[in-house]
Amino acid sequence: MLPAETARVSFPLSGDHGDRYLVQAAVLSSSSGWQTAVMMKDLQQEQGQIFQMRMTCVGFLVGGIIVLLALSWWLSGRAARPISESIQRQTEFVAAASHELKSPLAVLSASASVLGMSPEQDETLRQTICRECARMGRLVSDLLVLARSDTGTWSLESQTIDLDSILSTVAENGGLLAAKKAQQFLLDLSDSSLPPVRGDAQRLEQLLTILVDNACTYTQSGGQITLSARTSRRSIFILVKDNGPGIPRELWGRVFDRFYRADAARGGKDHSGLGLSIAQELARLHGGQLYLKEEPPYSTVFVLELPLPNKPH
Repeated sequence: MLPAETARVSFPLSGDHGDRYLVQAAVLSSSSGWQTAVMMKDLQQEQGQIFQMRMTCVGFLVGGIIVLLALSWWLSGRAARPISESIQRQTEFVAAASHELKSPLAVLSASASVLGMSPEQDETLRQTICRECARMGRLVSDLLVLARSDTGTWSLESQTIDLDSILSTVAENGGLLAAKKAQQFLLDLSDSSLPPVRGDAQRLEQLLTILVDNACTYTQSGGQITLSARTSRRSIFILVKDNGPGIPRELWGRVFDRFYRADAARGGKDHSGLGLSIAQELARLHGGQLYLKEEPPYSTVFVLELPLPNKPH
């Protein structure tokens, strides 16, 4: 038979060296008589364990706060980076546009200021003014196109396109441009018709005209420009190739930058450095891509890759 507890008392007890204990004494009744049980608990050790646990919790809390702050700082920096880059691009774009507009405005101002002073020069000045106005008109039009692209308001009229017809038109116009510099323009197509694609026929013609015009401009007199196309299972590739001076490989990544010219000496008044930027935006809007590649013996090869429509099963 287990002893029965008849009384219990608890009280603190301090030692000679500042140690503290909790003492519990109980009186037990059993068949053999009365028994006393005494238990002592080291309070200092328990307080040390509690203190250690509290410090551990505080450490985890402080560490968590530090990790949370670091993560918040990293995420906020990552979220703000595109905004910062966008602001920087817009600033550079406005600065470059302002620089490009200064030149025709200066010519217009100078020509207008002397108009009428010398009647024999009035016709030349009038032609200069008309030419610079046309130049400014092209530049402003290009700027508006890129601005609509940046704001996502540039829409395309999607329809089924006959690429053979577009390439023939571009080649006809390209041949006229090439003839002015005694260049040879070739249209290299396969015997079979090209498959149709979805997109905006007018914009695709604009894109290819930019590439052809670029090739004719920067190819020397007597050079050769070739417009060709080939297909794969999923894409169609339209290539504009020339044997001009070429573009150094290290500059390939920049030729599509706005207002950038690989050779500043070749930056004629008819080219603002926006054409290839517009062409690349048009390629993206059609779900394709525009890039440079190596294809000897040609020195410069622009490739427009367009996706083919999915065939029904």
